[in-house]
Amino acid sequence: MKRNISLEEARQLLLAHCQPPGVEEVPFSDSLGRVLGANLIAGENVPPFARAAYDGYAFRSADTVSAT
Repeated sequence: MKRNISLEEARQLLLAHCQPPGVEEVPFSDSLGRVLGANLIAGENVPPFARAAYDGYAFRSADTVSAT
């Protein structure tokens, strides 16, 4: 019989049955579409000054191919 479970119980079930993906080193040229396995902190701000004139949105051009 199906029953509703709490969010915490669902989280525990997922964590008990799923293994995190492994980490592997690949050349930068092969890294497109991958997720970084560690924090990366820039050594300096680029550009080194406030550039945006107003808040905006970022998106990939590939997601706008059929947009109007």
